[in-house]
Amino acid sequence: MKRPIIGILTWREGKRFAEPTYFRRLLKAGQELGCTVFLFSPNDVLGGGKQVRGYVPGKSGGWQARIFDRPDAVFDRYRYTPTQAFKNYVAFRRTSNFLYANNRLANKWRVHEVLHRDSRMHRWLPETHLYNRQSLVNMLGKHPLLYVKPLNGTGGRNILSIEKRGDELRLLGRNKQRAKVSTVVRDKAAAQRWVDRWTRQEKYIVQQGLQLQLVPSRAVDMRLLIQKNGQGEWSITGHGIRVGQERSATSNLHG
Repeated sequence: MKRPIIGILTWREGKRFAEPTYFRRLLKAGQELGCTVFLFSPNDVLGGGKQVRGYVPGKSGGWQARIFDRPDAVFDRYRYTPTQAFKNYVAFRRTSNFLYANNRLANKWRVHEVLHRDSRMHRWLPETHLYNRQSLVNMLGKHPLLYVKPLNGTGGRNILSIEKRGDELRLLGRNKQRAKVSTVVRDKAAAQRWVDRWTRQEKYIVQQGLQLQLVPSRAVDMRLLIQKNGQGEWSITGHGIRVGQERSATSNLHG
């Protein structure tokens, strides 16, 4: 019986990958299940898609390149970066005819729009708007806690929280390098100017924050992983709660 061939589509630069430890575990799990698994990027597809230059862990460390037959299925693990390489990936994903196990990660505004179409979801959705100066002012007048988030991106990069504290506004965030950023401003106009500088290079949403206070002074993130099982029925396959550091706007693992 032929071993299933699974390709993991991801970013690489030379033999450097974005999530090397995770990928090593993923490849090991695939091999234990009897599959041939390798990493590849859009530029590694050869011969019109009939073969792929794939990467697997080398015996002495690092990554070793080998030529593999066309994968039976592809797991897309490519993550957003504001680079030409990501634009090339989007074009590749749009035109390639591999059998993908998952869709591209949708941006935050697109996810909100899809959920908002179903009236049953309205009670569960925080108020969300595309960011501009007027939407920020309007939201500051309605909610004591806001989040300003880039449409694209993962890992908590460039996410900013704005919280009313008496007559002041406290801004907490993480920049592109995930370093903590913190400041206090006196009024909405100062907050506008600060957030304008924060958002000037990308598109953002401004979103109502939820003051759950599950753990005082810390951001808490609860998630369910829901997938279809072998019978095509939705089932919960994972769940967890993450607690962020003190004075952090996010609770993601990268932070």
